[in-house]
Amino acid sequence: VVNLNFKSDEGLFTEDQLEVLNTFIEYLHREIPIEDVNVKFVKEREGNMTTGVREPSGEMRILSGGRMLLDVLRTVAHEWVHEGQHQILGWKSTADDIGGPLENQANSLAGVYLKKFQVNHPEFMKILYK
Repeated sequence: VVNLNFKSDEGLFTEDQLEVLNTFIEYLHREIPIEDVNVKFVKEREGNMTTGVREPSGEMRILSGGRMLLDVLRTVAHEWVHEGQHQILGWKSTADDIGGPLENQANSLAGVYLKKFQVNHPEFMKILYK
C-alpha cells in the first residue's frame, strides 16, 4: 500500500496547474514506484533547500513560489529520483555529492521524465509555462 501525501502553501497553484501536477506525480510513481511519499510545496525557501530538498525522513520540500510550473515539476522529478535511490536502491545521498553519481543520475532522469511527460501530454504545454 502506497501512502502519497501532498501539501501546498495556500494559493501556489491554479486548478489547471494542480491537474498537471497530479498527473505528473502519477506518472513519476509509475516510473519510480516509491512508497510513503510526502511532498510539501512551499512559497519560499525553508532551511537548507535551494529549489528542493529531500530530507532523511523522506519528506520532499519543493520551492514553488515565483517559479514556472515546468521548473517546479523538474524539481519534483529530481527529488523523486533521490527518494527512489534511497528506497529502491538503498543508496545514501549526501550533500557533498555535487557532480557525483547520485546527483548526476537525479539531474539526468529528471530531464528525461519531464521531456517524456511533455511529449505524452501536449494538452498541458501552455499550463507548464505559467
